[in-house]
Amino acid sequence: MVSEELFNITKVIETSSTNEVNEFLSQGWQLIDRYTTTFSSETNDQVVMYVLGKSKD
Repeated sequence: MVSEELFNITKVIETSSTNEVNEFLSQGWQLIDRYTTTFSSETNDQVVMYVLGKSKD
């Protein structure tokens, strides 16, 4: 089931930078999701990705 809050999202970004996440959050963006992914065949080469959304103004 999709959250009612997600219907108002008009922009979505993904980033692995916690500095960017904090900047977007301070500008009113919402954290939608976060997940861990790998960027090589090595299992220890993991990065956390953050998905943020901006609601209609």
